[in-house]
Amino acid sequence: MKSSNLSSLKLFQFPAYLFIVLFVLSFASCEKEESSEIKYGLQFSDISYFPGKDIALTFTVVPNVDRSPFSIKWYEPSALTGLGPFTMNISSDLSLDFELTDAGNKTERFTYKVLADTIDSLKYDYRNRYIGQYNCDVTYSYQGEYQYFKDTLTVTKSEEFGVLRINNAGMIYNEPGSFYAYHAGASFRNDSIFYSTSGPLGAYYTYTYIGAKMK
Repeated sequence: MKSSNLSSLKLFQFPAYLFIVLFVLSFASCEKEESSEIKYGLQFSDISYFPGKDIALTFTVVPNVDRSPFSIKWYEPSALTGLGPFTMNISSDLSLDFELTDAGNKTERFTYKVLADTIDSLKYDYRNRYIGQYNCDVTYSYQGEYQYFKDTLTVTKSEEFGVLRINNAGMIYNEPGSFYAYHAGASFRNDSIFYSTSGPLGAYYTYTYIGAKMK
């Protein structure tokens, strides 16, 4: 039995130098195969779902192999240049078609489709960025007289997708960052709020709030 085992081993035994050569060639082949592919990812830094199925996307094309610098040629949308970030508004599926070229002049073409129906309107509710409390400087004006003080505004979401509440007063969506109501208007910019409300006809007072969201 012992002699048989030795004989069997000899049938599969390669010279040491041959094994080393085969290993090096195999490793080089694998390394070449892996590095021959250009890979990429799409990084979405912001998604907002607005009334009317208006979706705002901010994304960047990120090549994930170390063969920079990369250049990119866009076929769809053809107006795009560079790797991003890009902000686009869509109401239906978005098709992306582009070529990436690495530092070694290797070029590959990619296509990608963003499916609008898969974007969750609740998860990416446009109002999420506005809700919270704001410390405000307030100006009260009435018949040419002014008063100044500080106050807090509380912004919450209504059950209606197109409505935002400021101190429980309903404000109707107008456009991104802008809302209105009867004798009232509000706009948001980054973490700041600009809000004004006036009295009805015959009472011409106005409260103007300028504030920043509390952290």
